[in-house]
Amino acid sequence: MDSKTEVREFTRACAKIEARVASGDEIVIFGQTRDISLNGLYVICDERLPPGTSCRVILFLGESQNQLAIRTRGRITRVDDAGMGIEITEIPVESVDHMRKLVLYNSSGNFEAVEQEFKTHLGIKRRT
Repeated sequence: MDSKTEVREFTRACAKIEARVASGDEIVIFGQTRDISLNGLYVICDERLPPGTSCRVILFLGESQNQLAIRTRGRITRVDDAGMGIEITEIPVESVDHMRKLVLYNSSGNFEAVEQEFKTHLGIKRRT
């Protein structure tokens, strides 16, 4: 980390979840999350999309054909040698509770902070 102090609006939870990132009709990238928050995630993957690219992300929460999945829309915010950082821009209603629970249960005991973030940012409002 450099001399700048990093201030995050959302708690980041370490979670290794299988992910699929898709952009357009043809580009599909498979990877695994490194960390997740209520407004973003980092995906470790071999292929990358350029920063600024809009994408759809599916996080697979089970191992069967009918597995539970969190579906989101996002935007690639950064790319490095290991993968991509993705800002979540939309979480459909049917995925909101699953995302909250995923972050909550993987937040290293920081339950109160995550619950407060969720209540304060219902709809994932952006900082201004």
